[in-house]
Amino acid sequence: MTEDKTTLSAGQPEDEKARARALGETIATPGGSAPDAPPAGLIDPLIGAKIDNFEIQALLGKGGFGKVYKAVDTALDRTVALKFLHSSDDARIQKLFEREARALAALSKHPAIVTIYHWGKHGDENYFALEFVDDGAERRLEEHPGGMPLLLALGIAADCAEALAEAHSQGILHRDIKPSNILLESKTGQAKVADFGLAKFWNAASGDFTLDGSVSGSPPYMSPEQARGVTVDERSDIFSLGITLYEFLSGQRPFEGDTNEEVMENVKTDARTPLRERRVDLPEEVCKLVEKAMAHGPSERYQSAKEFARELRMKAALIERRGPGAPPAPP
Repeated sequence: MTEDKTTLSAGQPEDEKARARALGETIATPGGSAPDAPPAGLIDPLIGAKIDNFEIQALLGKGGFGKVYKAVDTALDRTVALKFLHSSDDARIQKLFEREARALAALSKHPAIVTIYHWGKHGDENYFALEFVDDGAERRLEEHPGGMPLLLALGIAADCAEALAEAHSQGILHRDIKPSNILLESKTGQAKVADFGLAKFWNAASGDFTLDGSVSGSPPYMSPEQARGVTVDERSDIFSLGITLYEFLSGQRPFEGDTNEEVMENVKTDARTPLRERRVDLPEEVCKLVEKAMAHGPSERYQSAKEFARELRMKAALIERRGPGAPPAPP
């Protein structure tokens, strides 16, 4: 089973830790490994149940306080994913769950963002129904441990940059971009950004419980400002997407360490391995594109996700015309 558990450093507010435990999973895909069989006598009571119009078929992923199921919407005859929050008296956890649903509702019209269909309640548990996407970027990394084909990696990153541009235009920061939060439609190859549970509404009174000075996200994919717990803007998401593209192209992460604290310190000090050392066959122009997205200072990065997406599309088109192994054309 492919599980995506958001990793957070020690000392964070309890609402972020709880959210990481409860809602860190994204939709696991059939292309991933099969989930472990439950111990005898511990069969999930929701499997086979019908809730509203949804017949639940299988468990896809779980965290300490939440689960994601594959289900069929019998009214519309389509497969969906149901994301449940187990009953909890903690209002902060409820608010974080609702925040993800609101973010998806605001952004669901974009083709590169997972669509939310329905919000409901089953007993004491809140849930929402999501578009079911049958593949994911993590599977592509498993298939290409030394790095994805160049045009595939650039295409996925461009889809995600366009999704972030839409989110940013509506005042929403994702704050947890990484391969496990990127799903793929197997038929079309369309990438879709998922898991807005750590999203921050920076220009609205949204009930956001994450305060400046806290650290939220996944250490290997954090921007330096995110790792320091200072105020972030859209350029932080661009940095995280740059790290993700680096991993797509090399099969490895730029910032490494034996502990989360060590990884975060390397992010803060910009102690990274250059992409060129990880994959020598990449065009220099692609390495420079990734380096700019991952520039240590926000002012040195692409200043908008729209700009980053445009650059990714242009580079992909040029490489496709001349062939991935050809030298770049003179300026």
